[in-house]
Parts: sequence; structure tokens; C-alpha cells
Amino acid sequence: NQEIEDAQKRLAKLEEDNASDTQKSVVRAELQRLYEEGIEVEFVLATDSEKTVKGTLGEIDTRTNSSQELGGVIVAFATFDKSELPRTPRIGAEVRAKISCGEKSLGYVLFGDVVEFAQKYFWL
Repeated sequence: NQEIEDAQKRLAKLEEDNASDTQKSVVRAELQRLYEEGIEVEFVLATDSEKTVKGTLGEIDTRTNSSQELGGVIVAFATFDKSELPRTPRIGAEVRAKISCGEKSLGYVLFGDVVEFAQKYFWL
């Protein structure tokens, strides 16, 4: 879902910018809430891109890992029905996943950083 993807990107950016622990904990809490709600995941095996497999988000890592190729990466696991796979996958097979995240208010998306900045520097 787009909401989880956005949250993961925000967390990765916060990690890169050495943001405060408070900022990071808000995004991590949001990811955890999304995880507990049973978020839908769709993925495609790189070795067989014709079939889309659906599952449920299972576990999300609590920190961001750095990758030279991808930037900030958060590891996530999904559960799914193995019978949906087109064939037996090879160990180490790559997948492309989409995680369904829901919606976020436009005000938060556009002005969340501004409010946070004001709270950090102008309010005690």
C-alpha cells in the first residue's frame, strides 16, 4: 500500500538526515499500526513476472538499513499461500512488492515538516 511505502520512505529519509528519535518513533509506530491491521501485499517473482501473488504483511524491521544501490531499506516479511506461486522458487529469488498503505491527509503530507520544524525551534 502507498501509505506504508510513504512511511518507509519517510523513515529512511529521517535516518539519512539524522533526525530526532521522536520523529523516527512516530513513523515506526505508524508502520507497526499498519502491520497489525493486516496490510495487503502484492508481489511478483523476478523469475516469473506474469503472475501476481497476494499476501499479508507479516513483520517489519524496526530500523533502516543502508544500501549503496537502493538507499535506505526497511526489511519486511509477508505471509502468503505457497500454492499461488507459479512454480517452486529458487533460493535467493528476487521479488518486486507493493504494500497497500491506505491514505493520509493532504495537510499532513504538505505541512507536517513545517509544523515539526516550528515545534522544534520555536516552541519549548
